Amino acid sequence: MPTSTPSGAITSARRLVVVALVVVVAVVWRVLKPELGIPWNLELLTSSAFLASALLPRVVAPLAPLVGAVVSDLFLGNDASAWFTWSAWALIGVASLTAGRRRGRARWWAAGAFGLGGTLFFYLFTNLGFWLLYPTYYAPGPAGLAASYVAGLPFLWPQLIGNLILVPLVGAGLAALVERAERGRAARAGVVAP
Repeated sequence: MPTSTPSGAITSARRLVVVALVVVVAVVWRVLKPELGIPWNLELLTSSAFLASALLPRVVAPLAPLVGAVVSDLFLGNDASAWFTWSAWALIGVASLTAGRRRGRARWWAAGAFGLGGTLFFYLFTNLGFWLLYPTYYAPGPAGLAASYVAGLPFLWPQLIGNLILVPLVGAGLAALVERAERGRAARAGVVAP
């Protein structure tokens, strides 16, 4: 370990690299999955939000899912609905701050609850957006909104099932591995780690 760099800075840099790699994988996954026949809303952005909230400072952590969505949309393209999808990812990023800081078993439960809540919020918010933006597809009023939600159900199920598995596995699992590695490095260096 270089003596000129404080160990806290090295730890922060390692954490940032781990989160950045997960966001890159989420972007690549989002761009390539249609060609691989993988369901549309099976995604890693919710996992990146949880992981970032567990490992990064509160100021930057909420940006992880939004950055992943915007960068992948540069490849995929998007339309007016981007404002609803991007704002949904931004709000999911902010909401992750309430869940990701937990430790131990509480983190695993929080990850599952965050996967469920984040998915349901994304579904409800983005389908509301589609209903508002595309009046030629959906009638005004409650019947049109209900039709928008029914039309979104095939996209909900893969995202829900995926996030109930991936957020605990990727979000909570990687956070626990990073923290364990940090404790091991600190123990070898004779420093007490949190």
